[in-house]
Amino acid sequence: MRHTALIIMGILSAGMGLKGFLMSSRFIDGGVTGISMLLSYHGIIIVSVKSEAIRLAILNDLNRGVTVYKGSTGLTEKDQDILYCVVTRLDISKIKGIAEEKDAAAFIVVHSIEYASGGTLKKRLLHQYDELLRQHFRQSS
Repeated sequence: MRHTALIIMGILSAGMGLKGFLMSSRFIDGGVTGISMLLSYHGIIIVSVKSEAIRLAILNDLNRGVTVYKGSTGLTEKDQDILYCVVTRLDISKIKGIAEEKDAAAFIVVHSIEYASGGTLKKRLLHQYDELLRQHFRQSS
């Protein structure tokens, strides 16, 4: 009877340990993924009949760059400006909000970007911190 209880307790302890290990690994993985998602760049494509108002709001209100592609609609073949922005994850909801405020029927696509540089990109927070540290050490040397 005593041996059976020890075996059951051992199995339960091992199971609880395994469950804790799996939960902590999922938590850490989610944290790392979450941070990298916040610091990564995303592309936003906006197709709207009010693209000029959206473009000006993004430029003036958010101080973000906007590329304007000249295109046409597939169905009616009307000329259409297509807006493209590269932003951090934190700016996506702001730009979507501007676009939806100006044109509730705007077509919006958001996608991840592997690499981006140059232009008027908002620098990633970690890069800004790194740059500040480098400037500090250059001045103190």
